[in-house]
Amino acid sequence: NYTDVSLQDGATGAAIKGNYIGVYADGSSIPASGSYYGIVLQTLPQANTGASSNTIGGLGANEGNVIAGHDTNEIWVQSDDQSFSDNNIIEGNIIGLDSTGTNPVTTQFTEGILITDSDGTLIQSNQLGGTHESDIHVIYDASSKKGSGTPRQPDGTIIRANTFNIDHTGGTAIGLPSITGDGVTLTGATH
Repeated sequence: NYTDVSLQDGATGAAIKGNYIGVYADGSSIPASGSYYGIVLQTLPQANTGASSNTIGGLGANEGNVIAGHDTNEIWVQSDDQSFSDNNIIEGNIIGLDSTGTNPVTTQFTEGILITDSDGTLIQSNQLGGTHESDIHVIYDASSKKGSGTPRQPDGTIIRANTFNIDHTGGTAIGLPSITGDGVTLTGATH
């Protein structure tokens, strides 16, 4: 599969909560051949096809998702010069780890959460681990041009209260495979 969950074409107000995405029901094993992407909020080659004001996870009991085992990105929020995926919330998820939050599942050198040219994303209270190139990467991508406009720098991203490569108690480091990357990377992003 290309993507496990995709929101596009003006999708708004959706809530993706309490799912195992990329992992089996046991919360730890993954298919031999998984999808490239876990959840994608994306634009199409036409104007006004983004996905804004959606929520991935939650802070209540069992609202967070377990998202792991993908070959490219666990979560990708994408805008371009014609369409915008803005003001989305990513919170309370376990990303790149099993459902206990204590063992790495993702072994590809991928991105945990990738935000491309999208404004107002709130990323909070997630637990991230595995072998991500960056656990969270906010990027300005000049190559995301699909029309006559100019791609914009992502603005207003808030990243707070996330944990990186430690267990859910915040006290124990998680044993990682040999490839590790950055916790947060900002590339051409503002604010």
